Amino acid sequence: MVTNSALWECPKCGRKFPKKNQWHSCISYSMEHHFRGKPAWLREPFDFLLEKMGEFGPIRVDAVKSSISIAAKSHFAGMHVLGSSLNLGFILDTPLEDERILRTQKLSETRWGHTVKLAQKEDADAQVLAWLKRAHSLRR
Repeated sequence: MVTNSALWECPKCGRKFPKKNQWHSCISYSMEHHFRGKPAWLREPFDFLLEKMGEFGPIRVDAVKSSISIAAKSHFAGMHVLGSSLNLGFILDTPLEDERILRTQKLSETRWGHTVKLAQKEDADAQVLAWLKRAHSLRR
């Protein structure tokens, strides 16, 4: 398991990364920025998933301009807050075949990005948690 001391910290923004001088934008946003003007219920599945992902082990949450990134040693998931839903993305070592997967993208020879839409609180279910736990285990 990675410790915070094993991560490189950007001297400008304070965000932490597994690689020294890793490319990133130093511009951060607040969680409130992402949820401003959106239905209040959207925060429930988001907070629930963050709590559950924290049970997998240490995580970092970075709100940037376009999304909210979740990382262990490195990025393994992220959420885009849309008008009436959340798009949850996560990275696995194999492609998934499931009707809930909106999009699958091959990122490298050993990594696949997946997107799931959370249109209601109940969509953050045991299956989604299992996928996230697997994604987290690949990035510890």
